[in-house]
Amino acid sequence: MTEQLLAEDLSIRLNLFGFSLAKLESILASGDLDLVARLKVALMESEDDLGELPEVIAETGKIIAEAIAKGAPLNSLVIEGDAHVLAACLLAEHDQDFTPTGSDSWQAGAYWTLAQQFGEELEPESRKMLGYFCEGRPLFGKVIDTDNKYYGYLTAAELVFLKLELVQLEEYVKDWEEAGTLEFLRDLITWLHTVAEAEQDLWFYTW
Repeated sequence: MTEQLLAEDLSIRLNLFGFSLAKLESILASGDLDLVARLKVALMESEDDLGELPEVIAETGKIIAEAIAKGAPLNSLVIEGDAHVLAACLLAEHDQDFTPTGSDSWQAGAYWTLAQQFGEELEPESRKMLGYFCEGRPLFGKVIDTDNKYYGYLTAAELVFLKLELVQLEEYVKDWEEAGTLEFLRDLITWLHTVAEAEQDLWFYTW
């Protein structure tokens, strides 16, 4: 995923939710064959709605099975594709109590704009976390390389750290002329606060 692709496809949005990273991690390497079967059935039943090629659906099922059997990251995998993104989302959605944030009101490109305009004002660790919103944070490999899909997560501790940094940033740049970016920054702080208040980790993905 690149900034250019996001700029060209204005329909791409980023969904942010509160969720439990521990629940997701408990699935990985669990060896739960019954769960593999149930997730594959759910995958096949939603095939028409997903709009993916049959080979992507088939590969997604294999990735789910391997992740539940062996864990993540997957051995020797470097680049994640569409099937890995779909598999990660299916695994992350299982048995979760999501906290919605309403983040899909903004286009995903807003994260790139924020990172470009104000990223240098952040500490390196916070800048890295903001970068996850731009390019994803893979579970299975090293990088995500697709046309318009990615996903990622922040732990509860990372989320709180980033929120505090962004609050400080908002105070520092509140009189700047970039009104649109400043509005987005404030919305992002609100979304992170919503998840922090729920005492959850953060999950996000494009759609």
